[in-house]
Amino acid sequence: MIKQKLSFPPRICHSRGSGNPVRGKLQRESRDHRSRVKPGMTQELGLEYFSSKKLAFALVNEGKILYQSKNQGLKPLIFCAKNYRGKMRRAMVYDKVIGRAAALLLVFSNVGEVLTPLITREALALLKRGGAKVSYEKIVKNILNRAGNDLCPMEKKSQGLSPEEFACLSGVIKTPAGLIVKRTKHGTGKSSAQGQEGTGAFATRKFKKGEKIVDFLGPLVPYKKMPQPYTDVDDHYVQIGKTLFMGPSGTIDDYFNHSCDPNSGLVIKGKKVFLKAIEDIKKGEEIVWDYSTTMYEIEFPDKWEMDCECGSSKCRQRITDFNDLPPALQQKYIKAGVVPAYVLRLMKKRHRKK
Repeated sequence: MIKQKLSFPPRICHSRGSGNPVRGKLQRESRDHRSRVKPGMTQELGLEYFSSKKLAFALVNEGKILYQSKNQGLKPLIFCAKNYRGKMRRAMVYDKVIGRAAALLLVFSNVGEVLTPLITREALALLKRGGAKVSYEKIVKNILNRAGNDLCPMEKKSQGLSPEEFACLSGVIKTPAGLIVKRTKHGTGKSSAQGQEGTGAFATRKFKKGEKIVDFLGPLVPYKKMPQPYTDVDDHYVQIGKTLFMGPSGTIDDYFNHSCDPNSGLVIKGKKVFLKAIEDIKKGEEIVWDYSTTMYEIEFPDKWEMDCECGSSKCRQRITDFNDLPPALQQKYIKAGVVPAYVLRLMKKRHRKK
């Protein structure tokens, strides 16, 4: 059960922890920067309040300031995008200056409201397109460098990038060696004919057939605790057991698209889950896998299916259970070693009942 991430529609930003060292750092940062003010409601924290405190950045969730900083630049926003991703969804952010670079990270983090004394026209358009409410005092054309003779460095780096691409560049999305997140017209939920773009994971080096590509690192979620109903296109839950799913990790494994003609497959060995190449993958090629290979939801009351527009000449038009695939395709995936044991057991059991 997995759905495709797009660049600008409402996003679910995930709050999964990322290990004790990071949590320890996050706790220290929180003590340094969390506001001692205990405001009642979000609307009390307007532009005037943040300006009076001489803040450069603040993150507000449910009326409470979770993080604040007097440091200029993108560092406070990058820190929050890395460490407060779940809390940033639909939250309010104050940022003293917002250009294209900051706007991309705010859209990526799916903030609900933005306050700023200064914003560029392009940043305003990006935020509105991303669904954020924006309040500002002054609008300008560009954010310049200190010399005032060119764009500031991060504004330059952000040119032409999507929110996900800039999140990779700025280190918000961790990208292992050999992989990168880029825009694509290939994959689930996007129509090449309509010119829509989404985001996918691409190879920055060659991968040989049978080679491990990346571990999937999301939290394990029992079926009964799955979020219901699904309301956003970017809910990422991969079935890895009869009633066990792996949730979104917030890292690059959330960005591998479906294809009915894949070059990779998911290997599930107990709770260890990783993607491997099922054919040679060239540098620059998008890495895709067939979501149906891990799906066996026929006994679930809310069995998940999805229309497919992967663009492959072998497109089946619909993503459904492994049991629904043509026998020859089933055997191909079984031979490649990308069909988990629980799927084979459940299929065998079902066929015996017949």
